[in-house]
Amino acid sequence: MKPCGSFKINHTFSLQQRGVVLTGTLLEGTVDSGNYLKIPRQPEELLLKIVSVEYVDHLQPHHTELGLVVKPKGGFFVTEIEAYRGVSLLVMNAGNS
Repeated sequence: MKPCGSFKINHTFSLQQRGVVLTGTLLEGTVDSGNYLKIPRQPEELLLKIVSVEYVDHLQPHHTELGLVVKPKGGFFVTEIEAYRGVSLLVMNAGNS
């Protein structure tokens, strides 16, 4: 996996039948369905698969607000993710490009 962007979480919530939604700011790069968000928790990192990008708002140049629906690669609790609000997290591209 290679980094393709960075994302800062502003809010988290669950949607019944959909999963966990993260709203936040794309700080640099790109984000697409199928990418992963890397959470640097201990003792091992958590990878959240980005299932869909639900909301995009280009408020100003180089400032994009996003809503991401994610599913974990491994277990987690929403409260674990909330601890990373305001932190710049890597968006990882699982592809070979």
